[in-house]
Amino acid sequence: MAAVAACHRCGVFACEGCGKTELDVFLCTACLARPEARLQASPRAKRALVLAVLSLHGLVFLLPFAIAQARAELRDIDAARAPTAGKPWVDAALRLAWLTAAAALAIAVYGVTRLL
Repeated sequence: MAAVAACHRCGVFACEGCGKTELDVFLCTACLARPEARLQASPRAKRALVLAVLSLHGLVFLLPFAIAQARAELRDIDAARAPTAGKPWVDAALRLAWLTAAAALAIAVYGVTRLL
């Protein structure tokens, strides 16, 4: 069988059956067996948390993007297409996003009632 890609970590050429694409990079089976290849949160999980934190700090327009990124990552974790190490990141992002949404709504309601 012909090689389809080079392992991102060690550089070995591998066929499709001898490797897998994880976190948007191709890894051979030997590197996939290494814990550090599976125990990192994906960039999307980290991005979801960063967007949620930024929305908490006043950039509320980023809130839908944080929620969308977190939900997409959860779907991929459940389907084994993303590492499970991202689950705590995604859980924190969702909790923070919903907390921010509730706070923004409370501030808006308070502001409207003060005007009336």
